Parts: sequence; structure tokens; C-alpha cells
Amino acid sequence: MTDTTERAQVGWGLWLRWVLATSVVPAVVLTASWGTARVIADEDNFIVFAAIGFLLSVPLVLASTFFAQWLVLERHVSRAGWWALASTVGNVVAGALLFALGAAVASARLKTGTESHGSSLPPRSHG
Repeated sequence: MTDTTERAQVGWGLWLRWVLATSVVPAVVLTASWGTARVIADEDNFIVFAAIGFLLSVPLVLASTFFAQWLVLERHVSRAGWWALASTVGNVVAGALLFALGAAVASARLKTGTESHGSSLPPRSHG
């Protein structure tokens, strides 16, 4: 049995639009999400600020990336929704692994007393 599906020729324009949909759209949404968290939460309460930023950014970035990829691919790729969904699931898995790695590194640094307080610079003296 032979596959009679024709493969569409994919040009640089499609690849460029897909790269932009995959990188620029989430970056803009991420920036807007954390900016909104900054307006909503008091920056002095880092836990609340981080929680609001995380709860806003994760679903919005995933949804916007899915939608942007689908818009780019839907005229050129059969089952573009599945492609975008697989890409979104990949982003979730990668994010979870990076979060786990960051938590492990932070935990190890706290146990050894080498935490950097968010900067490689020494803490400011208030004298």
C-alpha cells in the first residue's frame, strides 16, 4: 500500500512564521503576564508576586503558543492542531524538568550555604 498524500513544499517564510509564533508570541505574553503580576502584587512579598506571575503566565503562554502555531500551520500542515498540541505538551514537559532542576540546584545551594541572593554580586551593606 502506498501513501498518496502529497507533501507540501515548505518555504523559508513558513519556517520563519513558525519560529516567530513559537518564540516571540510567548515572550510577549510572558512579559505582559509578569507585568500584570507586578501591578497586582506587592513586589516586597515575593511569594505572592511569584505565585500570581506563575498562575497568569503558564496558561496564557501555553494557550497563546498553541494558537499562534496553529494559525501559522493550519493552511500548510494536515492536523495542525495535533502538531501544536504536541508542541505544547513538549513545552509543559520541558518546563517541569527545568523547574525540577532549578529546585534541586536551589535546594543543594541552600544546604551548603552558597545561595547567591539572586545575584553574583555580594550583598549591599546598609551602613
